[in-house]
Amino acid sequence: MTRIKTLTAVLAGVAAIATSAIAQEAVVMVEEEVAPVSLSAGVDVASAYVFRGVTYNDEMVAQPWMDATTSFGLNFGVWANYDIGDYDGTIEDNQFSEIDIYVGWGTTVADMLDLGVGYCEYTYPMYGGEADRELSVSAGLPVGPIGLGVAAYFGVDGGIKDTIYLEATADYGLDLTDELSAGLFASAGYLINENSGTEDGFQDYTVGASVAYGILGASVTYIGQGDDKVLPEEQYGYDVEVVGMLSIGYDF
Repeated sequence: MTRIKTLTAVLAGVAAIATSAIAQEAVVMVEEEVAPVSLSAGVDVASAYVFRGVTYNDEMVAQPWMDATTSFGLNFGVWANYDIGDYDGTIEDNQFSEIDIYVGWGTTVADMLDLGVGYCEYTYPMYGGEADRELSVSAGLPVGPIGLGVAAYFGVDGGIKDTIYLEATADYGLDLTDELSAGLFASAGYLINENSGTEDGFQDYTVGASVAYGILGASVTYIGQGDDKVLPEEQYGYDVEVVGMLSIGYDF
């Protein structure tokens, strides 16, 4: 499973924006020319693979991705996890353990409220092509310099069927120069699980910081455990507290 490239809100598309410019003493409205489809791609190299508090590999991984966004808010893409380490012999290294395909649509209401819906299919090549399927809804709202978001993820098939993961996020970004930016982010997740008899409850939380220069980026994230009955301390449970990541991404 993955965080799918919206560290703050999640699987939803991005709506087009209008800009304004001031020319001499008159205010002139300028419509930004938006390409029908914008493409971006990149790869993250992380010290571990942790998703919603659950550790899937406590050793190094590479996570390539590709995303396409249309001018009317539809976006779709693919994300993968390549295990460089073998998690103490519990998984095979140097193989793709997960390939996710997702699609989403988003829009902005009243120039400030972002709304989105999405679908993600998590596939596992190492396990005979098994798949988990998930629907999501999300909303985001800027409050001053802070972006706040909420999302709900509904497991509809596979191992996550009949689960609902509720997530709240917050982020703050700062442009230091034209090329250099920095940010802070946090999240908290609550699991409702009706498919395995386990308890519902507060699953995990994260706090982290990031920096980006041009197409390069770096981040560090602390992952906290919620209720240990919801997220137990064991392999394929709560097993990693800090993840560092180096990233490269390019917009075509």
